[in-house]
Amino acid sequence: PSATNIGFGQYRWQFVAGTVAGITVEFTGRLNGLALQTSTASIRLVPGPASITTSTVSASPNTITVGGSTSTITVQLRDAFGNTITDDADCVRLFVTSGPGSVTQVPVYAGFGTGRWTGTYTSTGTPGPVVVSAFLNPDAQPNCTFPGAGYQTILDTAQLNVIPGPAVAAQSFITSTASSVVVGQPVNFRVELRDQFNNPTTNGTVNIAIEDGGGSLTATV
Repeated sequence: PSATNIGFGQYRWQFVAGTVAGITVEFTGRLNGLALQTSTASIRLVPGPASITTSTVSASPNTITVGGSTSTITVQLRDAFGNTITDDADCVRLFVTSGPGSVTQVPVYAGFGTGRWTGTYTSTGTPGPVVVSAFLNPDAQPNCTFPGAGYQTILDTAQLNVIPGPAVAAQSFITSTASSVVVGQPVNFRVELRDQFNNPTTNGTVNIAIEDGGGSLTATV
């Protein structure tokens, strides 16, 4: 490409960086086919600032049981082109924005060059869907004061499903539709399984037997 003559024997080119960080671009210069005294120059492409659009928030595992079970929430910071952030100037805060449970308010930074922050979600005794959101401040280090100016919500969220725990005999029960029935006639009864927090659950096996008297049992749905 042609250069701009800026006078005094100097020529200028403009380089527009690509979108992939972590590579080094080298330039060579020649005069009339001969190498210049300093014939090469190089530029290292580094990530841009963290983006709330391309950064991700995830949960592992994303299905846990009630009663203090935990899931690791991971925030991966990326720039506008999807490159992993390699500095440690950013601050991240995590909050449960929908559903039961809690999450650590001060997540742990995974280390320089990773752009990754992790926190821990902990379930309560209430089941249901949960959403964990992350707030990003690209210039809040070193104290990461929250709330504070500059925090933005990362568009991606971690989605979890908190399910009931295993059935507990002390919380589960059996009921019938009548206290008496004419001989030879049917009567319905049901067993409802509940976990230790009294949540209905299917996590258990029920065995029904006739203890006293006569008759037969038939399972219905």
